[in-house]
Amino acid sequence: MSGSLSSFLFQGQPTPPQPTGSDTSSSYPLWLQQLTANIGNAATNLASQPYQPYTGPQVATPSAATQNAWQMAQNNVGSYAPDLTKAETLTGQAGTPITADQINSYMSPYMSQVIGGLTDQSNKNLFENVLPGIQDRFVSSGQSRSPQEGQITSQVVGQSQKALNDSIAGALGQGYQGALNTAISQQGAQQAAGAQFGTLGTARQQLGAGDVGQVAAAGQGQDITNQANINAALNNFYAQQQWPYQNLGFASNIIRGLPVNTNTQTVGMQYAPGTGGYSASPLASFIGATSGSKALGFARGGRSDAEPVPAAERRRAPRRKTPPQRRVPGALSLAMGA
Repeated sequence: MSGSLSSFLFQGQPTPPQPTGSDTSSSYPLWLQQLTANIGNAATNLASQPYQPYTGPQVATPSAATQNAWQMAQNNVGSYAPDLTKAETLTGQAGTPITADQINSYMSPYMSQVIGGLTDQSNKNLFENVLPGIQDRFVSSGQSRSPQEGQITSQVVGQSQKALNDSIAGALGQGYQGALNTAISQQGAQQAAGAQFGTLGTARQQLGAGDVGQVAAAGQGQDITNQANINAALNNFYAQQQWPYQNLGFASNIIRGLPVNTNTQTVGMQYAPGTGGYSASPLASFIGATSGSKALGFARGGRSDAEPVPAAERRRAPRRKTPPQRRVPGALSLAMGA
């Protein structure tokens, strides 16, 4: 107890530090903090979702028309070949010189029909008309089988044969010319037919290509429609995938644009010790205060020595001599240290 009292009377205390700086912090309303935390949690959950691929088709299957067009195009390749082969054959035959065999081939039916007909008609007329007439005349005159009859008969037969030969020669000349003209005409026909087959082959190829183009165009229209349907489904899938992200972004943008008031608080940050290091003890403070008042001239009763004392007080209370004050070395040193 005596140690605590002496410490209290004679020992000073360190001066508490004083703030020399400050810091300002701002905080947002609780509802905004909670909303921001919820959006952060939602973003974390959304980012942790696994990748979800699109399971539907992304490229349309070629339509039946398109596949038919492909097949038709393959079938149309070389469709001109048969016509071109015929055109080459006929054109080659038309360019070949006419031979005797070709002419005879056209003369054969002429010979059998025209020349044979002339011979038959000449012989028929000779044996059925001319010779019987000669015989009748010589028989009626009684000179049958006479040298005269034989001479006349020979002459008539010779004349008939000559006439037949002349007719046959003329017919042969006409027949040959006709056969030649027929062969030449046949060559022209072959040449024309070859050109026609070439034209047909070209037309066949072009028309086939036109058919392929029409079927392909129809198939392309169907393919475009089918692909558009697939693209629409794919875009819908992407839109569904992006929907949570859009909502999250929308909520985030709303928070950024809100006019929110902030709460500001200023607190001390830095401290420095007092200038003296320690405060004076109570005893040293008392002695220092007493010495100070004496030095200012204050006496008992609240007056100083310089102020005159009234006469009545001087008569009532005789003035006593103030004994000298004892110096306390410890208190003086504490006061000086304070």
